[in-house]
Amino acid sequence: AACKFEHICSAGNMSWLSSNIVIEPTPAPRSIKPSGRRVQLWNDEHFSKLRQDHGVADSFINDGWDLTSLEEGGGKGGTLMAFIDSRWIIKELSKGDHTTLLKIGQSYVEHATSPLGTLLSPIYLHFHDVDSGRNFFSMKNQVGNGPFDALYDLKGCADDKALQINKRKIKTVHKRFYNLHLWCGTCCWSEARKLYFNEKQAARKVRIGLPSSAREKIMKQLEADTQWLADNELMDYSLLIARKSGEQDSCDDVYDDDAFRNPLKVRPVDGKDVTLFIGIIDFLQEWNAMKNVARGIKCLEFDKATIPPRAYGSRFYKVFSDRLELANERPSAAKGNKGGVFKSPWRQKESKQGNGCSIQ
Repeated sequence: AACKFEHICSAGNMSWLSSNIVIEPTPAPRSIKPSGRRVQLWNDEHFSKLRQDHGVADSFINDGWDLTSLEEGGGKGGTLMAFIDSRWIIKELSKGDHTTLLKIGQSYVEHATSPLGTLLSPIYLHFHDVDSGRNFFSMKNQVGNGPFDALYDLKGCADDKALQINKRKIKTVHKRFYNLHLWCGTCCWSEARKLYFNEKQAARKVRIGLPSSAREKIMKQLEADTQWLADNELMDYSLLIARKSGEQDSCDDVYDDDAFRNPLKVRPVDGKDVTLFIGIIDFLQEWNAMKNVARGIKCLEFDKATIPPRAYGSRFYKVFSDRLELANERPSAAKGNKGGVFKSPWRQKESKQGNGCSIQ
């Protein structure tokens, strides 16, 4: 069946319905059969271009998962997802996210295939499962498998959080209004709540040192991405940053110019190779009337995530322009410095009291 939705236009605080748009799914070719199931494809005349551009086979999620392997991934609304090895993620779409992806599909692919590239997670397939009636999309796993030295979900506001520290997952323990005991002081907090809170506070201070060639390209992509997201009325997205480290080997410090598909490798002062993964995730949240209401309800919260797309994008770019800082470039070899190194790409911003510390 065709999917009909209303396209929302905005000007200031005013919104109106400008048009009705109808998009019909297309039959999947024999080469596309996710989990061996019957599917129809949305906007595949566009997503197929991205697969071709990135060398991704049409059959990339035909095997290795099924509907019973879907599990909550800890994202917005407890989104169900499945993982295929360390390469691919299949996520079930809510009605709202499905509609958003229908709207932006063509524009997203055009943006993602531009010469500059993008930090946005690569989405390769948007499909409808015929028998269950559910909608899904499949994307590249931006960070691969853990465990990680550090894994952060950063929005540039009070919602920044740590997902993994020192190869240990950080359980989310919110201080909701109905958890009355959590409002009676930290003496009533569980160890999990204390850990979550402390690492959440630390996440807001994390800074990442990048070599100049990497930082220049990433900042250009970040500027273009936040502009595109704002133009499409999208907000509440995150910068996902992961660190893995290993013993020093013979390879040089590398920044692959194709940051859309490859990690960044640097060598900090501890002598270990450090691989950084940086990408923008969860970018299907549209600004709408409900978000405007939520913004009003949260009027007493400071530095919140629920703000209009253009303000969100501007803050996002400004915050990470500062926190993705320029690392010390490799200096000339000198006594006691064999060839030179980058400073550690992970540290916490020092407080005015000088209590900052490194994240190793």
